[in-house]
Amino acid sequence: MLQADPKICWVCGARTREAGRTARVNLFECGGCAHLEAKHPAVSAASDYHLGYEQGRFVESLGATRRRQATRILAALETKSTPASLLDFGCGRGWLLEEARARGIRKLAGADVSGLALGLLRNQDISGIELDRERPFEELRFDALGFTPEVICFLDVLEHFAGNLTRRLRPWLERLPIGVRRVVIKVPVRDGLLFHVASSLRRAGMHGPIEQLFQCGTDPPHYQYFSRRSLESFVASLGLSTVDVLDDLDFEPKLLAGRIASMPKVLEGMSSGLANLLGATATKLNRTDTRIVIAARP
Repeated sequence: MLQADPKICWVCGARTREAGRTARVNLFECGGCAHLEAKHPAVSAASDYHLGYEQGRFVESLGATRRRQATRILAALETKSTPASLLDFGCGRGWLLEEARARGIRKLAGADVSGLALGLLRNQDISGIELDRERPFEELRFDALGFTPEVICFLDVLEHFAGNLTRRLRPWLERLPIGVRRVVIKVPVRDGLLFHVASSLRRAGMHGPIEQLFQCGTDPPHYQYFSRRSLESFVASLGLSTVDVLDDLDFEPKLLAGRIASMPKVLEGMSSGLANLLGATATKLNRTDTRIVIAARP
């Protein structure tokens, strides 16, 4: 059974309304900041969330995008000052950490619940922290690292947590050591062209694309979908000051087909030319599907 309707937006306090549903997800939209919360049926916990994804073309396509985005994030950090140390919270396959090492950052660590992720870190001789599944923020300790990370990154992570993220994250951020100076948050945003297309297809009765964007049936799925406005409010609610904002396409046009396995057949076979057109249109209209915020602690 799907969870109950959240009546009040945790981001801005405005009332919410049901904004759409499929057999696998109910969506609730804030009337103030346009934030979306998703309610999913319960699913069986996966042994390792990384194994819930197709391991061939999907991972190849995703990796190309995440490495490119990693170089953008690190270059943006370096415009202020090159960080001496970095922790990637929810590090996944370690793509950001690989790029950080290649750019000369030596004090690196990743944190994740995934055994596969932690094993990949060991293979690269990068420090890893196993996160507590129930209290990943609250139980996180830097003691075993031998250093305090200057930068903590949350890349494609926070949307996987349900409920009021400000209430959960702000006390934790305030308790962090003073040496943690910057926080990087990257989330998908509903302002993007792909999200708009998926929403239009849902209204036409084709539910696969929107269910893929919310990662229905995976553990954990996407419980939050920020708007650019709600993300700005969320960052401020954490007591952070935005230093830089990067908008990104979140896919490589030539590899897009590898990311859309659940699309209708007519879209699965899209040519690279059509994918290039989609990417160029999203960029020109400022309708890219992910936003990265680099923020400073007070």
